[in-house]
Amino acid sequence: MTSELVALNVRKSLQDVLTIWIEKGIEELEVLPDNFPIKSLLPTLKNRADRIHSLLIPKPEGNNLVLRWDQPQFNDFLETAMPWIEQISREQAERMKRQPCINNIKIFVLAFHNYHSRNQHFPPPFTVNADGNPLHSWRVMVLPYLEQQALYESIRLNEPWDSAHNKQFHDKMPEIFRCPASAGNPQRDTVYCMVVGKETIGVPDGKGITFSQIPDGTSNTILLVERKTPVCWMEPVDVLQEHAYFGVNKHEFGIGSGHEGGVIVGFADGSCRFMKEGLDLKTLKALLTRAGGESVPSIGAFLESVR
Repeated sequence: MTSELVALNVRKSLQDVLTIWIEKGIEELEVLPDNFPIKSLLPTLKNRADRIHSLLIPKPEGNNLVLRWDQPQFNDFLETAMPWIEQISREQAERMKRQPCINNIKIFVLAFHNYHSRNQHFPPPFTVNADGNPLHSWRVMVLPYLEQQALYESIRLNEPWDSAHNKQFHDKMPEIFRCPASAGNPQRDTVYCMVVGKETIGVPDGKGITFSQIPDGTSNTILLVERKTPVCWMEPVDVLQEHAYFGVNKHEFGIGSGHEGGVIVGFADGSCRFMKEGLDLKTLKALLTRAGGESVPSIGAFLESVR
């Protein structure tokens, strides 16, 4: 949906809400859902009560007089409100662009939980051979939990991800690994990554972390992020902890995305958030570590819930 169409929807919603206000009182507006198109305009509407009421004129309907909008004046009022409407429209349009990516990460987090249920631990960021060298990414290991059993069985897990046999699957990336906002080859490149480090859920030991190893709490610990630079979906490469600590969209190989103003992250409890640029590094580190014992302050301004 374009921002222009969203603006039209917001315009209609504004008139609908003003009608509720007149008929039932301003308190009715307080219980509107947070994602209602003009929720953030309510303080402005309250401050303009006299102006809004002046737009109503009595009209006869049968034996009664009812209040109806003076449409030309209402249109004039809308013009004064358009800066807010346009801002809301842009924000809504951007949220709609994020939705496919949000859905992907939600499915990944669910796959991690199902993997844990069967194996008693999360998938590691990558599997390793007898010498401790990386073999396959977690993205390969969760394929059976993404309805990709046939592809999973076709890959030789005892060979490296880029062996002569396994190379044939590099360009057969399942669609769920593709973020529409990311650059790269749509047949092979992904931005969905774990943060790899001894203090994160992505411990690079080939074993995988359990729920009991997340004492900071699953709702306070990030499981998945987006990577600023895409990688081949089969490659055992993610975001290194030290690169993640630079912040959102601050390092070429760190946390970042093509989404305007931030990045989508999945938490270990199964929730999904839009993490905005500007989150202070101390808080970001607290969210990335699983057992740091840090207190996570209120970060509502930088961590937006998504559905």
